[in-house]
Amino acid sequence: MQYQHAHQGREEVPSDHISGLGKRDAILQTATRLFNEHGFHAVGVDRIRDEVPASKMTLYNHFANKDVLVLEVLKHRHQAFKSSLLNAVSECASPEDKLREVFNWHARWFMSPRFHGCMFIMSTSLKVVRFSSIQIVRFSSVLFHRNSFRGV
Repeated sequence: MQYQHAHQGREEVPSDHISGLGKRDAILQTATRLFNEHGFHAVGVDRIRDEVPASKMTLYNHFANKDVLVLEVLKHRHQAFKSSLLNAVSECASPEDKLREVFNWHARWFMSPRFHGCMFIMSTSLKVVRFSSIQIVRFSSVLFHRNSFRGV
C-alpha cells in the first residue's frame, strides 16, 4: 500500500488481484509490501519471485539486481507519498488547515495497521559504498518533505 491509507482515496490492489497487473508492476508492488513488512535485509529476490509468482529470468529482465529493485521501490514509494500528501493538502482552504492536514495525514498513516516504519529511514541501513541512486532518492524525499511546508 502506497500511503493510500493515509489519504481516503486510492486503495491497494489486493494480493489475489496481482495477476491482473503487468509483471513489472506485480514485482514492484510485491517487493514494496515485503520490504515494508520485513525490511530490506530480510527479503531476498527469491521470496519476491515466489510470491509474485515470476521466474527469476522475468524478475531480472525488469530489475537487473536487488539494488535496482530497491531503488525502484523507493522511487515508487516517494511518488505515491508525494501525490497522496499533496492531494490531501490541496483540499484545504487556509494555511492553518493545510498544516493541520499534514499532521493528520501522518497520524492516519502512523496508526494504520500497515504502518511498519518509514521505508526511507529503513533504507539507511543498506550498505552503500559510493554516492548511489538510492542516496539520491533518499535526498529527494528529504527535500520534498522540507519543501512541502513552504507556502502552508
